[in-house]
Amino acid sequence: MNFLNNEKGVSEVVGALLIFLILVVILGVIQVQEVPKWNKELERQNFDTVSAEFINLKSDLEDVSSQFVPKTSALHMGVKYPERFMLRNPGPAYGTLSTYPLNITVNYTLSNFSGTEITENMSFQSKGIEYELNGLSQLPKIVYEHGIILRDFGKNNSPEDLSQPLLNDMEMNFSYRS
Repeated sequence: MNFLNNEKGVSEVVGALLIFLILVVILGVIQVQEVPKWNKELERQNFDTVSAEFINLKSDLEDVSSQFVPKTSALHMGVKYPERFMLRNPGPAYGTLSTYPLNITVNYTLSNFSGTEITENMSFQSKGIEYELNGLSQLPKIVYEHGIILRDFGKNNSPEDLSQPLLNDMEMNFSYRS
């Protein structure tokens, strides 16, 4: 029996290999195109959750500072991608929470009805809190400064926005009776 001249079953083998090739190509396309989309959606859901938790953190910080009562706040610090049959995910996306120093300077002038003016300068030290998710998505940082929650888009912020302070040349006139 000569196996080189035997043509029995060749079409079945070629058909099976073509079906296997089609399955591999479909899995490859799903892995490259769809899995990153699914993971980015999970990261976006986590970002929305952390944004809501920052609002709760702001409320808790205000309560702690006014009532001097300890409180606990929870923040979801990352995303663990689900297991997917025959598909691969990157490692978990993790978030970083950091603080940075802030200097606050308050300048004010008080004047009474007789025209006497008193100018005072006060400086305070504070901290800003920043959360950033290090994952596939280019999501903004969530920043808590001076009781305000901001989204910092980094390089996408316009230069005009970066040069403007929160309060620019605001005048406050207080009158009191002596």
